[in-house]
Amino acid sequence: MARTVSILLTVLMLLLLVSCSGDGVVDDIFTVTVTYDGNGSTSGEMAPQKVGRGIDARLEANAFEKTDYRFTGWNTASDGSGTAYTDCQSINTKGDLTLYVQWELDEIEAIILTGDSTIWTDGSTYTLNSDVTINDRVTVTGAVTLILSDGYTLSIEYGINVSEGNSLTINGEGSGTLISTGGGGTAGIGGGGQENSGTITINGGTIYATGSTGAGIGGGHYGNGGNITINGGTVNATGEGGGAAIGGGRHGSGGNITISGGTVNATINDGGGAGIGGGQSGNGGNVTINGGTVNANSHLSYVSGIGKGLSGAEEGTLTLGEGITLKVSVDNSTWSDYNGTTHRRYMKTVTILSESSKNWTDGNTYTLNSDVTINDFVTVTGNVTLILPDGYTLTASRGIIVTEGNSLTINGEGSGTLIANGVIGFAGIGGTVDVGEHDCGNITINGGIVNATGKVGGAGIGGGDHGNCETITINGGTVSAIGESQGGAGIGGGYDGNGGTIIINDGTVNATGKVGGAGIGGGDHGNCETITI
Repeated sequence: MARTVSILLTVLMLLLLVSCSGDGVVDDIFTVTVTYDGNGSTSGEMAPQKVGRGIDARLEANAFEKTDYRFTGWNTASDGSGTAYTDCQSINTKGDLTLYVQWELDEIEAIILTGDSTIWTDGSTYTLNSDVTINDRVTVTGAVTLILSDGYTLSIEYGINVSEGNSLTINGEGSGTLISTGGGGTAGIGGGGQENSGTITINGGTIYATGSTGAGIGGGHYGNGGNITINGGTVNATGEGGGAAIGGGRHGSGGNITISGGTVNATINDGGGAGIGGGQSGNGGNVTINGGTVNANSHLSYVSGIGKGLSGAEEGTLTLGEGITLKVSVDNSTWSDYNGTTHRRYMKTVTILSESSKNWTDGNTYTLNSDVTINDFVTVTGNVTLILPDGYTLTASRGIIVTEGNSLTINGEGSGTLIANGVIGFAGIGGTVDVGEHDCGNITINGGIVNATGKVGGAGIGGGDHGNCETITINGGTVSAIGESQGGAGIGGGYDGNGGTIIINDGTVNATGKVGGAGIGGGDHGNCETITI
């Protein structure tokens, strides 16, 4: 019998070595995960691979690609300082493993830049073998590639002209750096005066790009942003004189901007341009963020960090991948300019919610890019903002816990909807049945559609069973709040809880208490404190 088991194990291990992938083991207790990281790749993707714990298996074949680079293997450190592996290598590991692609620049015929290299021609690749300063504006004609060699800096006094119909791809190595400053209505990288930007792709390196009424990266004065893609590196873009940091020049729209990786800092020093999007008087364009860290700041408190410029007609579109974090200027309130146009502002940290997003933490802002249902308790810690975008619904199936000392602000747009249903003794939004967490914190609703239901002593919005309410403020939107059973108020205290301070400044409010609970005020056996309508 023992010999039979030994033979079966040997056969199993041989089967695992037959192909480049797959181990056939499905029980997580006996498996570990190999995660593949593209390490700056420009295309391709690889799913995590499950392999048997302590059993021989083979790595997957590389599916990542990087423009102008070739694959040389895998490493446990992104910089190649860890343990190296080859493609399809046999491994035997007892713990999870993350492997980073290692890249090497392809042998290409690159032109070495000098201070006189002001015309970059179609089909050519340019690189550095020393620090170089060009005291003139560089003009790109056709499709051009720039390689920022590790350890060297390229400084261009009057920027790089990439006008509509032309393209520039920037591939950076290590500490390779580009400093490009536009002048006289031109972009730092992009269009000249009254020129739209061409196609600009950044895959790596450290970039400093500053415009002069043109965008830092994008259109010149009166020029639109064109197609701008950032896949990696550190990009520091600055707009001055009304140009966006990334997007349109003054009076120009944002164009199409896609960020999939790297760190992007988009800052306006003066003028009415957006951090990312339209220049002053320009529309926002189309902004898509699939990855990376993005910091976007406008100069004026009433101009979007991401969106249209001052006096622009349209905000444009902002599309975020799941889990993406942004930092953008001002807050998510709205304001009206002297033309009566309503604008939306973004701020702080904007995190896209998913079904696992149950812990909302201090100082953060959460929003949706699809309908989301969270089948767990959502807990608010500190001061949190929820944005309900037009057309999307968030369902909190077990309610949103906002206990004493914490606060939740809900900013709703159009038909953006929140459905929050408490469980036994919990408010729909507010306190719980647990000792020390009965009382509700501060809740502010500025718009959207909010439907909140408490259960068995919990208020719709307010205290949990035996819980008091702190302050609830409704400034707009449509709010329906029900204390469904056993004495919870619609808005206010839970069973045996006091109503606290309730302020209704605007909106449509439907509040229903049951079995002794007030519609607005105290729960059964609770007092009403202050209600202002």
